[in-house]
Amino acid sequence: MVSSYILAANRTPQGKYLGRLSSLRSVELGGHAIRRAVECSGVSGESIDQVIMGQVIPAGVGQAPARQAAVHAALPASVGAVTVNKVCGSGLYSVMLADMAIRSGEYRRVVAGGMESMSQAPHLLRQGRGGWKFGEQTLQDAVEVDGLRCAHSGLAMGCIAEWVAREAAISRNQQDEWAVRSHQLAFAAQDRGEFKAEIVPISVVEARKPVTLETDEGPRQDCRIENLARLSPVFMSPLVASEIPPAYQGTVTAGNASILADGAAAVVVVDEATCRESKSDWAFRIVGHCSWADIHQKLFTAPVGAVRTLLQKTGTSVADIDLWEINEAFAAQTLACIQELGLNPQQVNVCGGAIAIGHPLGCSGTRVLVTLLHQLVTRGLTRGIATLCLGGGEAVALMVERSS
Repeated sequence: MVSSYILAANRTPQGKYLGRLSSLRSVELGGHAIRRAVECSGVSGESIDQVIMGQVIPAGVGQAPARQAAVHAALPASVGAVTVNKVCGSGLYSVMLADMAIRSGEYRRVVAGGMESMSQAPHLLRQGRGGWKFGEQTLQDAVEVDGLRCAHSGLAMGCIAEWVAREAAISRNQQDEWAVRSHQLAFAAQDRGEFKAEIVPISVVEARKPVTLETDEGPRQDCRIENLARLSPVFMSPLVASEIPPAYQGTVTAGNASILADGAAAVVVVDEATCRESKSDWAFRIVGHCSWADIHQKLFTAPVGAVRTLLQKTGTSVADIDLWEINEAFAAQTLACIQELGLNPQQVNVCGGAIAIGHPLGCSGTRVLVTLLHQLVTRGLTRGIATLCLGGGEAVALMVERSS
């Protein structure tokens, strides 16, 4: 069977919402990630067949965001590009598409990734083109409308996370403990320099002086359980409260949810012949991948179905997987997936997750894969799975193994 291989995996630092990367457009961030990944792969830019980049909030970015990112990466004009929007799964689905294209024989070398500047997402004025005869009009936040609110139920993602927490019997304390763990692991990994190999430094101007950013903004050394315990639940809307017993006070807070962020990530996916020609000692075979869909209310446990299907397709079991990256949209969602799949938490998100590092929507699918690959190398392990839930009731999962 034809296989595809990942030769390089890189990302930008993940910047806080309205933070130090907020002056950069998503396509500029994408360009930085693409350029570094291509450089690290040893593959020439001229030989790239296609660029596939995920982005969830493209309003105002301009035509063909992926093409813009490819141009910012200084790839030749002959390299085509396509933009993918599969909500939080966009960045991982772009890699899945690259694998499918290579397995089919259509392409030999593809750059796949994702990018997002949530800081630069615009506000929307509905029906502004036609005007209004009377009354006030309200601006809508593109981050909320296109990224953080269910299009089917109208509920914020956090409201659905409350349902998951209650259904899976996950307490507020468990969620806060997981959030603290995320920050501690991410900060420790950052302090040890474990992210250096995956991060491309980015220069920005601060106070009229050039500054180079080399680390994620989100991880906090001072994150403590007692501090998180003081935060109030923020997602108990009247609609949610009507379906949850009055005694239930809510458990999802800003502290145990992922942070909004800006960032980009990219990998270089190639066919077996190119992999052999490269003589790289840093290569991963894409073993398989899976998309899964359920009713929109069950989006946060959809990774369970995706992972189980992927394991079945590849003839593997949970015991065969060394490391897991489960995107931390919310602590409740991550814990529910760990619980239902019967995973060892010590093998999950070993360098923290989106609660600490950040969740730039279109980027996150590739970001978790990039970190997974580098951690497999760092720890001398072989096989891993990256998975994400996504709005609308879907999930994606992808398995890799270190190539000999």
